[in-house]
Amino acid sequence: MYYYNFKLTPSQPNSNVDFTKYKKEILTAVNSVNNGIAFSRDGKNIQLDKDNITEKEILLTLTCKTPLEHAARSLSALTRNLTGNYPDIFSQFVFNKTLFRMDLISQDSSFGDMELSDTDLLKGIIDLLFTHTTTTKAEADLRMKTIHEIKNLVKPYVKK
Repeated sequence: MYYYNFKLTPSQPNSNVDFTKYKKEILTAVNSVNNGIAFSRDGKNIQLDKDNITEKEILLTLTCKTPLEHAARSLSALTRNLTGNYPDIFSQFVFNKTLFRMDLISQDSSFGDMELSDTDLLKGIIDLLFTHTTTTKAEADLRMKTIHEIKNLVKPYVKK
């Protein structure tokens, strides 16, 4: 799993927005985005605790099964949901077509120190070759590149 920690602040300079007044709407929008087709299909999830919503700042974590080149783009779904479902509240705070300035604070992966057993390795290779479905062209390209590299590594050990 890949983790992207963001700090969201108002995109509008000198904004008078107070995010704490709209905690319910923000948390409902996060839940709606998480349950949407795109996030479900791509294995994405926004994690937001109500205590991480302050007057001018929201701290949240975006998780994803695959690495994201532009993780902040995934959060545009939150802006669309808030401005689409609560236009009377949030439309006035939109600047340059977005509600938030999104700063990536940190990113991490749960795969970095993972130790694989031989069984897990074999299962992973079988899944990669026969059952893994890709959702993006980049993921499909990475799958094919990985398969090619595995074949090259195994060639010397295959007896014909």
